[in-house]
Amino acid sequence: MKPVHLPESMKDIDKKTIEGLGVESKCLMEMAGYSIYKEILSEKGNVDSENIAIFCGTGNNGGDGFVVARWLSFRKPKDLNIYVMGNEEKFTQDARYNYELAKKLGIKILFLDEELGFDYLPFDDFTIIIDALLGTGVKGSLRSSFCLLLGQINNTNAWKIAVDMPTGINGEEGAVSDAVFNADMTVTMGALKIPLILPPAREYAGKIKIADIGFPEKFLKDTPFSLFESDDVAIPKRSPQAHKYSVGKIAIFAGSSTYSGAAVLTASAALQSGCGMVRLFVPDCIESICKSFNPSLLVHGLHSTNGTFDGKSISDIELEHYDSIIAGPGLTVSTETEYFLNDVLSLASCPLVIDADALNLVAASNDLRELLKKKDYKRLLTPHRGEFRKLLAKDEISIIRDIQDLSSELDAIILLKGMPTMLANKDGKIIFTEAGNQGMATAGSGDVLAGLLGSFIAQFGFSEKVIAESIYIHGHAGNMAASELGMLGITSSDILDFLSKSIKEIAGW
Repeated sequence: MKPVHLPESMKDIDKKTIEGLGVESKCLMEMAGYSIYKEILSEKGNVDSENIAIFCGTGNNGGDGFVVARWLSFRKPKDLNIYVMGNEEKFTQDARYNYELAKKLGIKILFLDEELGFDYLPFDDFTIIIDALLGTGVKGSLRSSFCLLLGQINNTNAWKIAVDMPTGINGEEGAVSDAVFNADMTVTMGALKIPLILPPAREYAGKIKIADIGFPEKFLKDTPFSLFESDDVAIPKRSPQAHKYSVGKIAIFAGSSTYSGAAVLTASAALQSGCGMVRLFVPDCIESICKSFNPSLLVHGLHSTNGTFDGKSISDIELEHYDSIIAGPGLTVSTETEYFLNDVLSLASCPLVIDADALNLVAASNDLRELLKKKDYKRLLTPHRGEFRKLLAKDEISIIRDIQDLSSELDAIILLKGMPTMLANKDGKIIFTEAGNQGMATAGSGDVLAGLLGSFIAQFGFSEKVIAESIYIHGHAGNMAASELGMLGITSSDILDFLSKSIKEIAGW
């Protein structure tokens, strides 16, 4: 998995590399600027016909911009100009050093007068604009002059590249200022940074490239955050001697008279992702409906009241025979389903996936919450953002700290759905995944994911890696559906249809 850092931890790595290892800070700046220069050449090829504008601040981000300008000048672009926001006296030591080098090479440098505005700049002539203004240095709101400048830059047709982080991304977790540099590409130093993958900042970063500027790998790996990618999927192949009882046994409690489809989608996803024995338990009033959907499903009707499970539903079921349990899809929220979920939480002994209305029931009932906390079986909670807010039972302060706190409180792995999906454990570790697309924002998509999660846990065990693999395969199925059908019309059934193909393409069997 790829390490991910907060901007502050990257500053610590920078400091340890300089002070602890004796690497000159100027060398790191040179590597940063050269890396950006190489990415520009990789993307654009020959720059001799380009009109390039580099907007620099007076900090180290601006210093990187001066290095980029120096390297680009050797390629003799059609025009190359550096525009500086700030006074010459405010340069950091390394930024000043590279400013002086650029000046000696005869590169045109103009210090901008913020009071005059920027209408005199030839924005329409620029074909490449490089943002080396502030990077990770934004604290609070941008000055109005920066907002004005960024607005005029964003209105151009130039190809735009940000140094480390687009100016205007504010804070540790993806918040943005009133104006943000809208990059086509961001070259970030050393490691991926959390603000670049969290909304709303992610939409301003464009294509993200990571520049290796010489930070030691042991420093970069020292982080609780990581990004899970396709190369990280490694699903073990099935033994030739496998039989249906040796490759996962799962019990699914789902559905109601209103939401029979949720139950079928969940169970079908478990089947189509390889689970050997899938038993779908539904309120008896929808048993025949669920059986009619898919002849491969083993459907069992349980006692119901008003179209839902109730306190008598689970009395005769021996849950100890299963490798995983899913509870929640299509359950609805009522007094009857609260009694029912209390029984499930009390009797379960294997890993439990708590999804959809089971999450809402836990959020609404302190008794269920306390019962869950007392149990020693492994559990995975899979909220979307709305369900997550209910489970928090407080105002969100920091999505990173909040998901870590909830995981610690409930002694559970928390899977927060979205782009990116976040997977947190009680030790503070968070895994991000970016598979999937906005077309998957459709009813039933989460039910398919729940079935896949329960299936993989039953087959391969309860671990963050197995859960992350499930998330990635689900997202890739959505991407395959979008590729063939178009993004706008994807349904949960389409995601389900591509699930087996996604496993084959990603896992290789």
